[in-house]
Amino acid sequence: MRVVERHELDLAFAKEQVGRFHKRAMESDIPRLTRTPARLRDLLTHALGELGYRCAADPGAYEGHTWEAATLAMQAGAAVFQVAQRTEGTVECKIYTEPVAIPATGPTHWSNEANWLKALFLTMICRERERTDMLCAVPEELLRASDAGGVPLPYLEHWGRALRTWWRREPEHYDHLIEAVRQADPDAPGLDRDGGEHIALLALPRMKMFKAIAENDEAAFNGALFEALELHRTYWTRDDERAANSTSYIALEPLALACLARELGFTIDVQSPYIPEALLDGRWVGEFPT
Repeated sequence: MRVVERHELDLAFAKEQVGRFHKRAMESDIPRLTRTPARLRDLLTHALGELGYRCAADPGAYEGHTWEAATLAMQAGAAVFQVAQRTEGTVECKIYTEPVAIPATGPTHWSNEANWLKALFLTMICRERERTDMLCAVPEELLRASDAGGVPLPYLEHWGRALRTWWRREPEHYDHLIEAVRQADPDAPGLDRDGGEHIALLALPRMKMFKAIAENDEAAFNGALFEALELHRTYWTRDDERAANSTSYIALEPLALACLARELGFTIDVQSPYIPEALLDGRWVGEFPT
């Protein structure tokens, strides 16, 4: 079993941030959803923040509150695209423990490819197949509607297509993956330092993991997972600001792909706090209303 250790963190700061993000989600975001659907964007951000900081103190995600944060983030991410597919009336979405009637929004600048990917990976972590099906049926035109803000990085469009067509068992998924890899050039003109590092250290390693899933290659997957987690640590420790970000404490996309690989029967021989054990093995699935 190979192990990727997590970077050092300020545990007291992380615990303080848990309360801050939880309060924002529960007291500021959820109560306003029936009037202000834009709060879904904030809820997704705050629930993900809470999840990351909870994993700082609970690196195995053994505590129920950690799973609740993951579930709430998943619910918020899926709801963004449930309401974006309607332009009139309200859409009933499960948020925390209750159904909430949220006004339809049509496409918005937050119903974009980047948030779609977050939502998709959260459904994979939570083993929410119906929500994964829903997300993979979202029309691509919605993600790139005129008021949806465009695609921030060129590879995202084909990366999303590779994932959704694979999930739908459509044969062109491999072609989209190859095109996503081609477009994921860390040295492309116009990319700043952060964009180049994001592609080299985060995006490309995840694509390598997915390629191993598509080829049903367990050994290659574990090698790619180990590399992805090492590079995740490299990216998030380039400076102190990154290292303190809640996103640094959990490798969301590698975790989701590892959960997917487990569901396909792969044996995972890599351990790391970046992919908390209780989220990876799904032991909390069914223990919280979704």
